Amino acid sequence: MKFRLKFINIKKLSYEEERNSFSFNRLLSIFLFTVLISYTLYIPQKEVLSSFNIKLGKPVVENIIFQKNVTVADKNKTEEERINRIKSLIPVYKITSNTEKTKKLINDLFTLLRKARKAILKNKNKAFILQKNIKQKFGINISVTKIYKIINSEFFTKINLNELIELFALMESRGILYSKNGLRKDISGRIKLISNLNKIEIRDINSFFDMKDVKKELIGFFNNQDLTARNSKIISEILLEFIEINVSYSEDDTKKEKNKIMNAISPVFVKFQKGRVFISRDEIVSPRHMYILKKIKTFNDLNKKKVSDFFLIFFILFTLFLFTDKFYKSFEPNILNSKKIFTVTLSTLFLSALIARISIYIIPVILNSLSYKFSYDITSVFYTIPIGFAALIIAFTFNLHSSVIFSFLNAIISAMICNWNFQIALYVLIGGLSVSFGIEYYQRLKRSPVLKAGLLWLLPANLFIIILFSINTPDIKVSLLLVNIILGICSAVLSSLLASFIIPLWESFFGLLTEVRLNELVNLSLPVFREMMEKAPGTYHHSQMVASLAEAAANDLDIPQMLLTSMALYHDIGKIDNPDFFTENHSMYKNPHLKISPKESAKMIKSHINDGLERAKKLKLPEEIIHAISQHHGTKLIKFFYDKAKEEVSVDTDKILPKDYRYTGEKPINIENGIIMLADQVEAASKSLSTPTEKEIKNVIRKIIDANINEGQFDECDGLTLKALNIIGSSFLKKLTSIYHTRISYPGFNFEEKK
Repeated sequence: MKFRLKFINIKKLSYEEERNSFSFNRLLSIFLFTVLISYTLYIPQKEVLSSFNIKLGKPVVENIIFQKNVTVADKNKTEEERINRIKSLIPVYKITSNTEKTKKLINDLFTLLRKARKAILKNKNKAFILQKNIKQKFGINISVTKIYKIINSEFFTKINLNELIELFALMESRGILYSKNGLRKDISGRIKLISNLNKIEIRDINSFFDMKDVKKELIGFFNNQDLTARNSKIISEILLEFIEINVSYSEDDTKKEKNKIMNAISPVFVKFQKGRVFISRDEIVSPRHMYILKKIKTFNDLNKKKVSDFFLIFFILFTLFLFTDKFYKSFEPNILNSKKIFTVTLSTLFLSALIARISIYIIPVILNSLSYKFSYDITSVFYTIPIGFAALIIAFTFNLHSSVIFSFLNAIISAMICNWNFQIALYVLIGGLSVSFGIEYYQRLKRSPVLKAGLLWLLPANLFIIILFSINTPDIKVSLLLVNIILGICSAVLSSLLASFIIPLWESFFGLLTEVRLNELVNLSLPVFREMMEKAPGTYHHSQMVASLAEAAANDLDIPQMLLTSMALYHDIGKIDNPDFFTENHSMYKNPHLKISPKESAKMIKSHINDGLERAKKLKLPEEIIHAISQHHGTKLIKFFYDKAKEEVSVDTDKILPKDYRYTGEKPINIENGIIMLADQVEAASKSLSTPTEKEIKNVIRKIIDANINEGQFDECDGLTLKALNIIGSSFLKKLTSIYHTRISYPGFNFEEKK
């Protein structure tokens, strides 16, 4: 296979070009669509009841009549239904079958006993050997006394092995439990059993065997075989070791059953027809009346907001659609920690929900304990919850794409927690989107963007939404508005502080590799780089050149450049311990390979991989950099010393094993490690050119890529396509030609030595 390197022009749109690409027609379409959806949501509706002027325990002065059909959920009856259904839940267990394994173990045990019987009858001391063999093979510790009693008993003449195996198979097929006492079951003593083949059956708990039943069955079996009671007991105790508990409680499947039941429970509703009298004149108002009125009042309030919130709905939807369009344009699949994004997102969502739930109970206590008393409502409490910290964490740890998706999820969950409050969903969503773009704007090279995004983006977004909601609320009090503004400020500040505290914990707990961490790792003032510069200056320069090539390729492929830089700078740290064995350092050290065999030379060359991995562990480097150390040579042959070894062997070259001259690392598993491998080889090869021209450099790059493809070094490399290889090759070519370009003679000087 021959790789053909092409010149590829990598062109990116500038911010100005990208902004202008947003056409007027597209903007108009979004505007009209937003108007249509907003108008659909804006539907004026009548109030459900004619009057609300009632008090508990007092008679009403006039009939309260339903103005339209309405359905109200009965919470108490729904809860009763839920409790009754949960009581009827049948716990789920799983049964596995190991009959063949058990049969083999019993056969092996009997075979071993038969073989050893004659030897033990002749020499009792052989029982110790049998004891050791049984322990090694079966993991069972049987006393020598018991072994000798079995050997001298009628065990071998009276036991029918096939019947014994059938007994074991019967017990396993019916199911073996450890104990029936304290077992989870329904009120009728039943459980649901799932087999390996997903066969489901409902069985009574008494239809299973437990260990007591098994022992009883075995003793009964041996008694029927005319064994003495003592021998029956000894053999039963031994065979009990072969019994495996094959019925176990499945918590996951039981939870699934419980969720099915919960999902199947529909709320109990009370329906009221239009024109029906809800409370008659002079009738006493009961607690049930008050409960239903409260539900209906909530319904009325929500409908009033929809009537008065046309412009608010339009603004929010139009903003969301614009953000969504920006999100699709900014989508970048190559991000750090991409494999951990799902786990971290779920964990952060859970933490956000937990803090929100706790805050709902704690915030009123704190507000009520203040010396200065002021009025607030439940919405004020919701505004105070520092939910924005979660979006800050995701935006800082991953990228814009991830944080936008997270903001939608977080908004939905927050609305659920806050009594399905639609306003809170928008409050959280707009705040999350604001910090997402704030982090993107300030970048992630330091930790300060978290505070900046929280205070300069989240805070204004919180205040804007609070003021907007308050303006659209009838009879808004200025004092309540001021309280909500203050609490919104507290939410933004707390969110920033929480995110700043949790991000380092998340980095440590999940092993995340952030741009801040990478920026710290590429600091050339670190002790490891100073040591490399002192002991292995050639390797130090080589690593920087590899980093330069890798950065160029990363930029053209839209891969995180900082990650490639750190991988390149650390990939050869294993050479620090033995720098004199590597050619780039021979200007400082004498060549030690002249005094040792090619095999020993290859061994020393290979050792820098393991030495590098040991250093990486001591330095607690991220796994991405550790992979670069172990994979940057793959399993390539150290051809120079392999060929040298074959030349030195005059007769039989078959004694020269290629495995002794191959690197013991791993093949690259992703495009980042593939780039490091190619950059390492191309940089080293380019130095062998005396006066490199563009054509010669291009030829070197092509041959190196060809060689790696032919050797199968990229067979396990994810994402390294032929297109990517062309881009990488073009990037290397541009970088190297810019480094090795021809310069004019320095004016006024003649550096050639006179003869």
